[in-house]
Amino acid sequence: MIDVREVSKKYGKKPVVNKVSFQVNKGEIFGLMGPNGAGKSTILGMIATVITPTAGDIYIDGNSVLKDRSKIRKIISYVPQRIALHMSLTVKDNLKFWGNISDTKVSTEHVEYIAGIIDLQERLNERVEQLSEGMKRRLNIGVALIHNPSVLIMDEPTLGVDIKSKKEIVDFINTLSHWGKTIIYTSHDVREITQLCHRLALLSCGQIMFSGSIEEAFHEADKREIKTSSAKGEVDDLEVILSELGEWWE
Repeated sequence: MIDVREVSKKYGKKPVVNKVSFQVNKGEIFGLMGPNGAGKSTILGMIATVITPTAGDIYIDGNSVLKDRSKIRKIISYVPQRIALHMSLTVKDNLKFWGNISDTKVSTEHVEYIAGIIDLQERLNERVEQLSEGMKRRLNIGVALIHNPSVLIMDEPTLGVDIKSKKEIVDFINTLSHWGKTIIYTSHDVREITQLCHRLALLSCGQIMFSGSIEEAFHEADKREIKTSSAKGEVDDLEVILSELGEWWE
């Protein structure tokens, strides 16, 4: 579904992403992890066709981000880290506004359907500024779903929400994967990554240091004799392992 091939990005002489490659299968949730400045946002921007690679290419459903940008934009949606909503408008009006930006207009019935799947059908006529942070985050995802994209690019979509709201959003993202959506997901929350991602890539200084499943990360840790303190599978252990594999320790 998504094939990132030897992608690099430079700003002037400064390399931000350096020969990154990975593949994401249809219906898979693929995690990108790394410290700030590792290149995650740049990679997301290149996949979303808003940043042009300096070298390499990315194929989404067989379409190149360099040659088929308009085709790709019809099948992807981006959920930004910052909430991209009009606070003074209602839930319904936000969904209508974002739905009618493209050439394909959306019906009232479709707006109500999206509100239902993000569990905001009872809040359609409330202004966004009146919603809780978790509800705003769900609406942010709903806006991205309005045109039924095949691919979702999600940049820390649970940032700043409480534990209950985070669980609800994580459960919903898992549901989207079961519906066949292909998702690229960034987060600094290791527990969240373990609950969501089938596989992940660990970035450092614009390069992939490890790519694979959580189970494969534990196997690699055994091979490298990375020492952990608790029982295998514990979140604290995984944080140590990912930090070592990603070479995030100073």
